[in-house]
Amino acid sequence: MKNALVPERSVAMAAAILAAALLAGAVIGREDERTPALPRPATTVARDLSAPVGVDLDPRKLERRRSGEQVVDVFVPREKAMPLPPASVAPVPPAVPPAPDPPPAATAPPVPFTYLGKMTRGDQVIVYLLKDQEMVLAGPGMTLEGAYRLDGVSDTAVRFVYLPLGTRQLLDIERSP
Repeated sequence: MKNALVPERSVAMAAAILAAALLAGAVIGREDERTPALPRPATTVARDLSAPVGVDLDPRKLERRRSGEQVVDVFVPREKAMPLPPASVAPVPPAVPPAPDPPPAATAPPVPFTYLGKMTRGDQVIVYLLKDQEMVLAGPGMTLEGAYRLDGVSDTAVRFVYLPLGTRQLLDIERSP
């Protein structure tokens, strides 16, 4: 029974493919009919209608008449084509380029810490700072990362000295209302 169905499926499949091919051919044919034809270029050569047919042009009319000016050959290098300047003209000395600007003065990078808070015990002040998600505890006079010395703490700012340049820097303390 299975063998009997296989040829029927093959015939049905072939018929479906044939129908699709015919339908595609019909659609393509219709698109060609709907597409407007592009204008074709003219194949005739424009000619002087006042001149009689079969009369040749006078080649003397095609010649270029020269005036009294000197003709310069554009294919000759400029050194050969252009006359040399008179010898009495002194050569112009080359321009001296201006001196380059001096490099900018070295500046300290921004303070890499964020202020978190402070704690006061008598005369001792401890500042809580944050750098790269790590908490740092520091007090006045301490050196942080070998480059910053905590110089002092006030109610509005933490004072640092950037040691490589001796530059003073402030880290503002934001007051909450």
